[in-house]
Amino acid sequence: MAMPCPDTLGACTMQTVFDREQQQYMVVVAGWHGQHRIHQCLVHIAYHDERVWIHCDHTIHGIPERLIAAGIPASRILQVFPLASLRIP
Repeated sequence: MAMPCPDTLGACTMQTVFDREQQQYMVVVAGWHGQHRIHQCLVHIAYHDERVWIHCDHTIHGIPERLIAAGIPASRILQVFPLASLRIP
């Protein structure tokens, strides 16, 4: 499924990528902003060992909060990417 990106001036879409066999799920932003190519992973989630593994989360409100609100216990959610405060500029 592709949806237009509301906050860009170019021809960009958000595309969902589901691999149900390996239980991997992604949202990718792809397209053009003027003459600049855009291709960015917005969200990458996997389900493994009865846990939700968040490999990438570039959302404003955060995926963990949404998963908890959907009823998934926080103890079953793992963020496996460096937190922004720990990244070296």
